[in-house]
Amino acid sequence: MKLNYDQEKKLWQKLQSARDSERYDAISAKEHGVNYLWWRLFHVAGDEIFANYLKSRPEKIRESYRDTFSIVGGDAWDPISKPKPYLKQNFPKTYEILFGKGQ
Repeated sequence: MKLNYDQEKKLWQKLQSARDSERYDAISAKEHGVNYLWWRLFHVAGDEIFANYLKSRPEKIRESYRDTFSIVGGDAWDPISKPKPYLKQNFPKTYEILFGKGQ
């Protein structure tokens, strides 16, 4: 199952291109009416971009992400209740950097 965030992605791109010097983050997203969730951010950025980001981070940072994606359930991951298998299926490059191929 893959969630469809096309509508939010188009809105994000429109707001991103229309902004001036303002920093576009969770706060400004809420000001513009964009529902800011982690999975939406991951789907907008995509596997390649997030994997490249992780490659550039120290191991301690990757370990923090690894721990976070290993948590099952909770409101932080809504609507994905099992983030690790979802990540493996939909973000294989990111998954490999965090967990390796064999896990």
